[in-house]
Amino acid sequence: MAITITHIQGEADTGGTGQTFAFSTSFLPVAGRTYLVIGRFTRGTTFNSGVSAVTHGGSGLTLSRLAGTESRSQEGSITLGQQVCAYVGTATGSPTTGVFTLDAGSTNTTSITSRQYELFEITGNDTTTPIPQDDTFGALNDNTSATQTFTLAGAFVNAGSFTISALATANGTTDPTIPTGWTSLSNRTNSTPSGRLTVAYYAGNDSTADWSGLSTGGTEDLCGFIAEIAEAAAGGGSYGNKLYGPLGGKLVGKV
Repeated sequence: MAITITHIQGEADTGGTGQTFAFSTSFLPVAGRTYLVIGRFTRGTTFNSGVSAVTHGGSGLTLSRLAGTESRSQEGSITLGQQVCAYVGTATGSPTTGVFTLDAGSTNTTSITSRQYELFEITGNDTTTPIPQDDTFGALNDNTSATQTFTLAGAFVNAGSFTISALATANGTTDPTIPTGWTSLSNRTNSTPSGRLTVAYYAGNDSTADWSGLSTGGTEDLCGFIAEIAEAAAGGGSYGNKLYGPLGGKLVGKV
């Protein structure tokens, strides 16, 4: 079953300054479907290394942190920072409606100037280990290059895997150009400071996301990540565990 990725909704807000923020747009998950939430914060002072959190207020959707996607960039000259995080989960049971709450981490309790999230629904994927590998890019100050590449280090689970990448910009107004051959999923502008969170995917195995068209010579900061989305095994279980086909034949070993 081929993977599909759909952008469901997103929201940006510049109200409040605290560590946690509950958005106003509610969401009802569908049982059996996987959801990826990508969050972005900006802070009017140094961004500390507090671990983020994203939760859904309804029942049936528990989101797990993708530790390898969390990245930060810090603009020392104007003392502000941004943070990107991603959380994934597969809905179970009989889900109920709720809103998403983002938490910037216990060491970032004040001076949060803006925050946003983007929600994506994934089908045709391995629901046990939907994202088997990921990698980040962050901490770029005073960007000097118009291009930036994110790279996955490991081998793909199989040829049916898709690749997804998110790029956040802070203190800049330039729309980035998504990698060649990729498909845009979302591109939302936020403010205070001005910036964007742009997400795109590649329908296949691409270990690099080559972003281009970036501002140079100024104070724009970048951070983001690249990740593999694993396809569901044909007639078997999870790629992250022992796999057996419908007749008991082994499909692939533990990754």
